[in-house]
Amino acid sequence: MESYAAKVRRFNRFYVAHIGLINQNYFESDLSFTEVRLLYEIGERDNATAQFLSDKLHLDKGYLSRTIKSLIKKDLLRKEQSENDARTYFLCLTAGAQRLLNESHRKVENQIANMTAHLHADDKLLLVQCMETIQYLLNK
Repeated sequence: MESYAAKVRRFNRFYVAHIGLINQNYFESDLSFTEVRLLYEIGERDNATAQFLSDKLHLDKGYLSRTIKSLIKKDLLRKEQSENDARTYFLCLTAGAQRLLNESHRKVENQIANMTAHLHADDKLLLVQCMETIQYLLNK
């Protein structure tokens, strides 16, 4: 009989492969999923800091620091020093990063539409409800 952990791992492997995260680069860009996710989180809020990203995404601070430096070098991020605290730097998207995120969003929307095209409306609703249940249970 398959254990609880084995079932969760099997689902994780299925889902990661199904949505294409197993690919080295995210949607044919030269960025990894983690890099795109960082850009997304930074773009969703004002005044994002490395500490906030580390806490929210549960990323190792050394790895996060290297990734941020790489995104700055690729001209996708810039740092702005806080006016209130000289020790704090806010991360901001460049125009190039915003264009990349817009294109990524469009590709994800198309991927989801293609992935669920064979489902009836009731099945799509059930799929979303199950995803919301997973989120609810894991956030307890």
